[in-house]
Amino acid sequence: MEQLENQEEQFDWNAFLNKSSYTLDELRLARKLSESWVTCAVGVQCNIIPRDRHDIPLDNILRGLGEDFWKAMYNMYFEEEACKDIHFIKEEAKQILKKIELRSVFLINQEAIKK
Repeated sequence: MEQLENQEEQFDWNAFLNKSSYTLDELRLARKLSESWVTCAVGVQCNIIPRDRHDIPLDNILRGLGEDFWKAMYNMYFEEEACKDIHFIKEEAKQILKKIELRSVFLINQEAIKK
């Protein structure tokens, strides 16, 4: 996943995934934001989660979920571009996002215990 610099507003992934329809530009933006560890669904969680110097989470589970989320965003964009139904991919992305949020809470709590 590539880095995006100077992303000033935090993207609301839950709001995005709860929309009833999308333009290709919206899906293109979501795909682009999901490519960066800073702006992806993992990156917008909390900066207390341990990361390496490239902002990649040190937790393998969270990193894998982030990669799965990126794949879902990638597939949503290309399926919509091909005029196919994206409902199932969108539901998968919602489930992955929920797992990211739950894992992030766990990791944040672990960090709080350390202090």
